[in-house]
Amino acid sequence: MCIRDRDIPRDLEKTTVVETEVQKRESNVFWQNRKWAMRILDHFIQRYEEVTSKPENPDSATIWQFFQEDYIMLFLKFSVGFLMKRREEFVAPKTAYYCFRFLHHALRIPAAKKEIDEGLSRILYDIALPSTMLTPRDEEIWRNDPQEFVRREEDLTYIGNCKNAATAFIIEICQNVEVLKQLIDHIWQYFCTSKDPRNSIPLEMIIKESLLYVLCSLREPILKNKEVADKMEEIMQKFVFDEFTNQIPFLRARACDVLYRYGGISFKSKENVRKAMEGVCQCLLDQELPVRAVSYTHLRAHETPEHLVCRLLLEKK
Repeated sequence: MCIRDRDIPRDLEKTTVVETEVQKRESNVFWQNRKWAMRILDHFIQRYEEVTSKPENPDSATIWQFFQEDYIMLFLKFSVGFLMKRREEFVAPKTAYYCFRFLHHALRIPAAKKEIDEGLSRILYDIALPSTMLTPRDEEIWRNDPQEFVRREEDLTYIGNCKNAATAFIIEICQNVEVLKQLIDHIWQYFCTSKDPRNSIPLEMIIKESLLYVLCSLREPILKNKEVADKMEEIMQKFVFDEFTNQIPFLRARACDVLYRYGGISFKSKENVRKAMEGVCQCLLDQELPVRAVSYTHLRAHETPEHLVCRLLLEKK
């Protein structure tokens, strides 16, 4: 708790996106202490959540009960506050990662979940969604090592990746159908008006890419709910298919990713099937490796006779 509450020098909290400076600060003792404090908390919760369900561990149950009554709300306040701080100041990525991990754990603790539910709009839209955006580091890897970019996109287990931790939290809260519907409506309005429905912030490329990424991540809860799933064809028709020819490669790749996740739905319009197939086949010849990779993955996952011809021609070439 002392480490958690200790002030960090102002020069270590100034905003920066320079990768060398981020790594330098990450290894600084002040941020290292914060990271280890949150990591120990993460292990503590995992251990005692598991053992308290066993009747042969009454002492563990006592410790867990004491933690929930005396400390859970303090750490919740700290984690939310620290993640909010990221909007205007620097917070070491690994510290933020473990803060998101704590929020994910807290959803399974009744008192903490109630507190999270009361402030869910702020946590979801001001903290979690912005954490799924591309970073300058992502752009650098795309340019210099596209194979590594593709690998990272598929690696959801990487410790310290704040985007992965934020995504896991979003998926968990969207198991609640009402929360899922509200988020999909938010994304729909954002795309329709090109403005954030909450504060009228313009829809920029980096925001649209992150919202499409969230749609991809929510595939399982979306497809479980027929009302929401039935909207996906219209969402792709209005807001995704045009991105196949976008000048920005990140959006071309994400459009292919959306189709990969939802290409198995039953399309009502043959015209939409045609547009989807043409867009993906076009992306197979894209100059950017990550775009080609995700378009190829889509074809293998949802191979129709038309797709098969397209893929065989490409492989022969």
